[in-house]
Amino acid sequence: MNRKRVRKGVENRKNCRKKWTKKQSLPNPTGKYRLFILVGGKSSRFGKDKTQLTYRFLYRKFRHFRPIFVAKKCKFKGYPFFVETTQQFAPIFPIIELLKCYSQILVLNGDTPKISSYTLRQLIYHRRVATQNPLVGVYLKRRDLERLKRRALTTLRLTGIAPTYSVNPKELLNINRPFQWEEFLTTPTYPKYLSNFF
Repeated sequence: MNRKRVRKGVENRKNCRKKWTKKQSLPNPTGKYRLFILVGGKSSRFGKDKTQLTYRFLYRKFRHFRPIFVAKKCKFKGYPFFVETTQQFAPIFPIIELLKCYSQILVLNGDTPKISSYTLRQLIYHRRVATQNPLVGVYLKRRDLERLKRRALTTLRLTGIAPTYSVNPKELLNINRPFQWEEFLTTPTYPKYLSNFF
């Protein structure tokens, strides 16, 4: 009888592990991570600062991640900001500055409004960045900071720094041009509440 009970217990633990892959059962370790939304780009292809269109929506959508915007100045009145000191326009520099202050960070570029909370939780759980976009995901001070410093002296690219995890590529589409913004506004996935932000 005891052996049967032990076997049942092992089977139950295995089943629990399998359930973690399901959306409704994925652990929610968001409390250890702050979401840092990068909004300091030039938006040269868009023609104007595109983050002015998305920041309210992103802040409301990911409020349970306690988001903080990152740029060279406080662009949005009344919202929390991490002001970077570098004058160079490359995302590797604010990430380095953040890791000097925090042991672990969750990063999101401000022109990726299609990303879901579930996808961010997946990246937190695996402690990785998205395979298709290293500007979305988790960076760890102990693991990544020295690599980032060395890369900042060469190509400035983030690829190959942190381990990756594959997510839905449709959620990682960037808003780089006005026509992409118009397409996003008509996306049936976001039917009603977009009008409250734009």
